[in-house]
Amino acid sequence: MKRHGEARWHESEWHGNPCVVLPDVAVMRSNLPIGQGRGEFKLMEREAGASETGSELGDDIATLSRILAVQTEIGKVGLDIDEVMALAAERSQMLTKANGAIVELADGEELVYRAGSGAAAGHVGTRISAAACLSGLCLRTGEVLRSDETRTDPRVNQELCRQVGLRSMIVVPLVYGGRTFGILKVFSPRPRRFGDREVRTLQLLAGLVGAAMGHAAEHQARLVLLDERTRAVEALRRSEERLTQQLGLTRQLNRRLERANTQLAEIARTDVLTGLRNRRHFDEALDGGCSLMARRGEPVSVVLVDVDEFKRHNDTHGHQAGDEALRTVAAALQGCARRHDTVARFGGEEFALILLGADESAAATLAERLRLAVEAGPWTESPVTASFGVATAWPGCITPLELVKKADEALYLSKRRGRNRVTCHEHSGSEIGV
Repeated sequence: MKRHGEARWHESEWHGNPCVVLPDVAVMRSNLPIGQGRGEFKLMEREAGASETGSELGDDIATLSRILAVQTEIGKVGLDIDEVMALAAERSQMLTKANGAIVELADGEELVYRAGSGAAAGHVGTRISAAACLSGLCLRTGEVLRSDETRTDPRVNQELCRQVGLRSMIVVPLVYGGRTFGILKVFSPRPRRFGDREVRTLQLLAGLVGAAMGHAAEHQARLVLLDERTRAVEALRRSEERLTQQLGLTRQLNRRLERANTQLAEIARTDVLTGLRNRRHFDEALDGGCSLMARRGEPVSVVLVDVDEFKRHNDTHGHQAGDEALRTVAAALQGCARRHDTVARFGGEEFALILLGADESAAATLAERLRLAVEAGPWTESPVTASFGVATAWPGCITPLELVKKADEALYLSKRRGRNRVTCHEHSGSEIGV
């Protein structure tokens, strides 16, 4: 792809779009494998480079393969926004062969360097005014901008560019939820260093990074990368009409994207430490379960579990032992629960179960089995026990939120009565256990 010498690159179909738009021809021709992590990224570069023919199509295939490798790496990083930004800077520099790369976030009237790679690595924390620099203009307009020669470009902070020896750069907006919140920038000490290919590569990366950072910041239920993959699939379908001979390769890429979606969805609903479902999944499952049982006219029970004196265990044996204790409790709960029960980490040392179709008697019986399983766990440091609170709701009686509140009240009674016991809400404060 030829470079051009214009001082500013205007977006066309790429403008303001935070989602990934994959090059049609490149997607249809690509049959390169997706990288599996940071350690495999350089290997992916070598494999992609070996397949290039020197043509624009070969370059696009190689670029797409590297972008997909970065996409997989971002998915593995998960909700750690600092890791996402560090990865974005590192991969931006590598893919554009820049001298350095920076992730800048808006903070009032300033832009703050939050992550850097290459020549920018030592400048993390630097603050610059957004009023008189190319990044600030990008932040205000939402446009992808390129400066081929900073010494003659009035849009840039020329004094700062001279100080760091910066002669050319690309700045791309980071967008989430229709709002531009930061900038992804690469730069070089050489003038006219970047062309359209680097602009397009950086914008693809910015789409991935913006979505991942927005998701990490809000911790919301939805996966923001789903829209990017939907757009990618649509681009593949349009390309299929023009390159029908590559249909098999297109289907292979679709399957890889679907697996990535499934993995990201699983990560978003799983507690990293214990492997159980997380609080977000519990809330969604409880709402859905109550609605289902209401239609069937059957009860729903909730069991809340709190590890007894967990802070003292942590303080005595250390946080690693505390983490291991939580994993052991989680395994005991999961092992005793019924196949269709939902077992989740509720927060900290608390766990929760949703028992669909279980009345108070069935729920209390299961809770007692759970209590005994925790008590009998393979404890090496010191014995660990847990307290249980059980609450049951029949259709039309209480809301899911009220059901959890009643289970919490029963759990409080178990703790107050000496711990390591099961208490059911109401019915004379009935309890089971030692």
